[in-house]
Amino acid sequence: MALNVFDCDSLVSMDGLSSLCSVGRGLEIHGNPVLSNVDGLSSLTAVGGDLSIYDNSALCQSSLLAFLALCTSCGSVMDITGNDESCRLPL
Repeated sequence: MALNVFDCDSLVSMDGLSSLCSVGRGLEIHGNPVLSNVDGLSSLTAVGGDLSIYDNSALCQSSLLAFLALCTSCGSVMDITGNDESCRLPL
């Protein structure tokens, strides 16, 4: 099964998915203007298909890159553009 989350104008976080460990097919998250982090996906370590997280204007790009580094068995990263590149994770 694929996971697609798009065009949710009031979605702020992915916290409700904190127990999700794998997605059998692709993962696509786009067009969620107030999504600020993907911390709720921190248990996700495997994506069986393509992974695209793009055009989420409030999503901190460095947070997204940290998530991708932890996803040990993710499929091909297709698109991670259009997110907030001006923010930085705290040291």
